[in-house]
Amino acid sequence: MDVPTPGTVIAERYRLTRPLGSGSSAVVWEAQDSSLDRLVAVKLLHGGAAAHPAGREQLRREALALARLSHPRVTTVFDYIEWQDGDGDFQPVLVTELLAGLNLEDRLEQGPLLENDARLACAQLASALEAVHQVGIIHRDLKPGNVMLMSDGVKLLDFGIAQASSDTDARTGLVVGTPACMAPEQLTGRGALPASDVYALGCILYWCVTGRAPFEGATVDDVVKGHLHRQPPPLPTAGLPPQIAGIYRQCLAKDPLERPAAATVAAVLELRGAPAEIPGAARPPANRTMVMQPYEAPTRPSYLAAQEQPAYMGPRVPPQSVPDDDDGGSYPAQPTFPGPPPPRRYNWIWMVLGALVIAFIAAAGTALFMKGSQAEKQTTSAPPPGITATTGPGGSATGPSGSSPSGTPSTTATSSGPASTLPPTADPGKDPVAFLEGVRGQVDGYIAQGAATMDPNAGRDLQNSLTDLESAVQVAQQHNMKGHYLRDAQNKADQVVSRINDDQTQGLTTDPVASVLSGEVQNLSDALGNSGNN
Repeated sequence: MDVPTPGTVIAERYRLTRPLGSGSSAVVWEAQDSSLDRLVAVKLLHGGAAAHPAGREQLRREALALARLSHPRVTTVFDYIEWQDGDGDFQPVLVTELLAGLNLEDRLEQGPLLENDARLACAQLASALEAVHQVGIIHRDLKPGNVMLMSDGVKLLDFGIAQASSDTDARTGLVVGTPACMAPEQLTGRGALPASDVYALGCILYWCVTGRAPFEGATVDDVVKGHLHRQPPPLPTAGLPPQIAGIYRQCLAKDPLERPAAATVAAVLELRGAPAEIPGAARPPANRTMVMQPYEAPTRPSYLAAQEQPAYMGPRVPPQSVPDDDDGGSYPAQPTFPGPPPPRRYNWIWMVLGALVIAFIAAAGTALFMKGSQAEKQTTSAPPPGITATTGPGGSATGPSGSSPSGTPSTTATSSGPASTLPPTADPGKDPVAFLEGVRGQVDGYIAQGAATMDPNAGRDLQNSLTDLESAVQVAQQHNMKGHYLRDAQNKADQVVSRINDDQTQGLTTDPVASVLSGEVQNLSDALGNSGNN
């Protein structure tokens, strides 16, 4: 087969000028398109791939995948031809737009991106994946090496092993992809799903923020064990909104059914900032695209079990977690289903219950009335919960009793920001429940200062959210902070932080209060993640 050189003209149109890069099966050239007078990228197979039908089919598949896409974050295909070279052999040729930029893997070898740059790059990748999945394509090999950083954003490259959603790796019995970013279902030979690309996107997010892959090891086996059995390492939160850490954990869920859609990831990752700069060196084997024998799955995946259940069996209940090994990871076990409904009670039971409710309401009303009259006498004798000191009307300091040094009653100041509150004294890693009790005490103090500090209704809603979080933490403790129990607690912590941020945006709480409370809950979330990795 004739080897192309600079000056070679393909299909009487594309004059090769210089090679841009080479892989195991193909080389990409810069070329001049004489028909449209523009520079393009020309991808040619070389070596055994050019002579082998499977290699030619792979390039044709890439052309077909790109031709179905029209998105600013996906490489645009211009042409695909079967070129007969000087020896009379036919060579498949893929012509695409010429990209001027820097490969993301080369850039990350120089260190992590700035937080805003990382968020922007991954948000744009999520947008590209959304478009890819909408036309029924799975990329299967999303990794930093297949992402180009450009002046106006990122581009998703190399659809050489992309497949339609209906395809499955199980037909060949081989695993295809890059281990550093492969989802558990791919590594165990169960086939790729759109959720597999989302898992890889989560790996890239961590890589961009930290400068390294989430699971590393001296061998490919070490990397694979991390994906299959270990909890993902916590995403550093400095400079990132708390919801980014939450979406990262969801992307790296072991069960594909627990991962968000690419569109959801794109919505969470706010677009701002700009991509960064320059080059690279030797790369570990797990960072390269490979063809491997499938690994053994830790347990039966719930998404396959769910598909096999007959429709008449009724709704699913949340599956229980089954530990995989000493590393602490877990896969959801086989789902269970509710039994027959309980027998109906007799009507007289409802009559008795109704009478008890009426009696309780009457007693509660009497208690509230008596309590209200007592509260009027005590308004100047004790401070609201969590408040250590406030300022009196004349600017004088008030003591713990709520009165000024002279003994005259004082009022709570609200115009100069929140009064100081006692922060939680418990260690969130050692006693998260006691830590949450401290946070709730802070919220009580802020509510007591009035609507100028925290809207009472918003404060009560926040207390309810903290109670739900405390329950989730207790359940996770009962299961040794492992599996989806830990993820449930972390997700509830993220929801609490989001509620605080929403209240701040709507003016229901002041900026200093929101900053203090969101910081406390984020500390708890980080501590939970660290305890799950121990």
